[in-house]
Amino acid sequence: MLKSLNEMTPEILSGVEEMAGCFFEPKKIALALEIDIELMTRQMNLEDSDIYRAFHKGWLNAEFQHRKSIISLAKSGSSPAQTMVTSMLDKAKLKLLDNG
Repeated sequence: MLKSLNEMTPEILSGVEEMAGCFFEPKKIALALEIDIELMTRQMNLEDSDIYRAFHKGWLNAEFQHRKSIISLAKSGSSPAQTMVTSMLDKAKLKLLDNG
């Protein structure tokens, strides 16, 4: 069981990134990779931590690929995908307005 950051390895961070890319939540990743849940929780609240960055890198890369495939389907004429793209665009516009 990984209980300190001194025991962190590139392999563990790669596992965090890979599992986050499959949209697992941090506690389940901690269980699967045998990381102390309290350590994982603390690190997920620190934007400059390696675990935080690995998690979000995996999550965002997977979300990016997912969105790319939806956009590709929409361009190919898929009506459900076109609806999803419109919804994604509307949400993105709202976030931009909220965040300036």
